Amino acid sequence: MKPATWSRIERFLGHPKLPLTAALLSMALVVPSLRIGWILDDYMQHTMLLGDQAGPLLQRPPHQLYEFVPDDDAWRASARAWGALPWYAAHDFKATFWRPLSSLTLYLDHLLWPDQAVLAHLHSLLWMGALTLIVAAIYRRLLPLPWVAGLATLLFAIDDAHALPAGWVANRNALVAMVFSTLGFLYHLRWRQQRRPWAAAVACAALAAGLWSSELALATTALWGAYALFCERGALRSRLLSLLPAATVAVTWRVLYVLSGHGTRGSELYTDPLQAPRAFLAALGPRMIALLQGQFTPIGAETAMFLQPAGKLTLTIVSGVLLLAGAWILRRWLAQAPKALFWLSAVLLAMLPLCAAFPHDRLLLPTSVAAFGLIAQLLADYRQRRPRALWESRPLRIVAMVLIGVHLLLAPVLLPVKTALAGTFGNTVRQAARSLSSLKPLQGRTLVFVTGPGFFFTNWAPVIRYHLGLSVPQRVRVLATTTGDVRVTRSDPYTLLLQAKDSFANAALDRLLRPADRPFHPGEIYRVSDLTVRIEAVTARGNARTIRCRFKTRLEDLPYRWAVWHGTGYQPFVLPPVGQKRSIASRRSTANGG
Repeated sequence: MKPATWSRIERFLGHPKLPLTAALLSMALVVPSLRIGWILDDYMQHTMLLGDQAGPLLQRPPHQLYEFVPDDDAWRASARAWGALPWYAAHDFKATFWRPLSSLTLYLDHLLWPDQAVLAHLHSLLWMGALTLIVAAIYRRLLPLPWVAGLATLLFAIDDAHALPAGWVANRNALVAMVFSTLGFLYHLRWRQQRRPWAAAVACAALAAGLWSSELALATTALWGAYALFCERGALRSRLLSLLPAATVAVTWRVLYVLSGHGTRGSELYTDPLQAPRAFLAALGPRMIALLQGQFTPIGAETAMFLQPAGKLTLTIVSGVLLLAGAWILRRWLAQAPKALFWLSAVLLAMLPLCAAFPHDRLLLPTSVAAFGLIAQLLADYRQRRPRALWESRPLRIVAMVLIGVHLLLAPVLLPVKTALAGTFGNTVRQAARSLSSLKPLQGRTLVFVTGPGFFFTNWAPVIRYHLGLSVPQRVRVLATTTGDVRVTRSDPYTLLLQAKDSFANAALDRLLRPADRPFHPGEIYRVSDLTVRIEAVTARGNARTIRCRFKTRLEDLPYRWAVWHGTGYQPFVLPPVGQKRSIASRRSTANGG
């Protein structure tokens, strides 16, 4: 590149208005979200905001819109009886998140522009822009040159991993938490660098606001810890003492979080490190590899989640080897580059709390702050050949060029595409719910899903239909979730025997409802009001393969509507006569839920 051209690039990246340009760019690249509408949790939270109209199962105050499944046996029993929870959900399953500030932003949407998804998405984009401005200010304090800080800001703004937080209204909690917690770190820097004690109080208040917005804010405390270890000067004891205010806030939040009954339990996808340390440690390695893969490569962190076990293991091994090879190539640069260990340690420390949830790009906002500081510093040193001897290594130059290609050239293309794909998934779920209209009438009837592609396509369908202005059933029963071949045998007037070619209740997102250490066993019985499900056979991994579903009354005598999954929607299912069989051919869903 000609010196004159590079000088213009440096002036652009170092311009005082670059943060504003980057903030506008971060919003512009996710503009496709304005056409997405509502997705999954959005429908549930809109129902909660209806007050008395929501019914007893979904009545929540405006600051508790992320408390989906409370830790209440009576509530769970009612949810199963109505059909909000399927029979295969863990008996003690709970999913209740303490996010009052994020909940109130959704309530604000409801007050100002109810049912206007476009304006709700625009509201989220403003949080994305604000976050970019704050992160830009952090980079300008920590990176050596204005153009390097500008490069890091630009990389952060165009990161394709930001698609879902910016494009899914319910996931706005991540943006709100990051705005407050990164603001807290910015004021922590003012306290430590300029010795202004009042800034420490502001930092703690902002961190507390972040934690009250989402658990994701806890990951940003990695920046506090890494700064004390690698950037502060003085004795180790004094550096560690600088963390005391933030640590006090975090510990207090965690204690109150647990005492108030918030958290998750009975899930494979969420593992609390304090309540289930063995499960957390068992998942830590693969989840961290997946998150690093999502952060530094174009392959999403959630990719392995939707693969078969063999494919998942292969991807984990390959990604792990490539990440280790990259670390080995960078080892000498990391040892000599200023602040490089700060950025890298912040990435790794931030991933520890993130590994409590299933790997997904939407978790990467905290790690991306540090990751793009690291990458910008690497690319700056590559440009300036500093230290010069290191850049004689071809592998190091290749790593730098790959990072440029992935994060500067490919990411801004992928970001709007991934945002639009979120809308595609939302449309798929809505179309599935609409397709139930072929089972008229539904009002006052019990809707039985003989098969469905996953929990969000079955148990949540009535809530989605309600918000679409369509008729809803009185109750829901889900017999099986699978998109593989199924053979249905009518063994007697009351009973259906379902045999899967693969297995039941094993869709990627169905694992939200049951922990990995609770496999099914032959002979187990699950009762839901008028339905009893008996496990007849299981796979080698403990997944249900054959189930016997017995109703209390003859199947023809009940006001039931029977639905079967058919590729992209539902069709009526005709019961076979007693003693006969009916096969349901595999028609793979295009949705990730299947």
